[in-house]
Amino acid sequence: TELSKASDRAGVMLDKINKQFAADALIQQKIRDNELLSFQERFAAIDELTRLTKINNKANIAAQAVIVANLQ
Repeated sequence: TELSKASDRAGVMLDKINKQFAADALIQQKIRDNELLSFQERFAAIDELTRLTKINNKANIAAQAVIVANLQ
């Protein structure tokens, strides 16, 4: 069915989004943990990590909603 296809696409997209988030988050975590950088640079990395996390969470919630709708 169309909903089943949408659910499959959501699952694939969710996997892709989570992999990209993990890669982006790792970069920001390395900046945050680098004691050779200024506090300003490290705080900016924390802000970026927070922004990325919020975007990832919204994408995950949307994808899960499609998957759950398929189960009903």
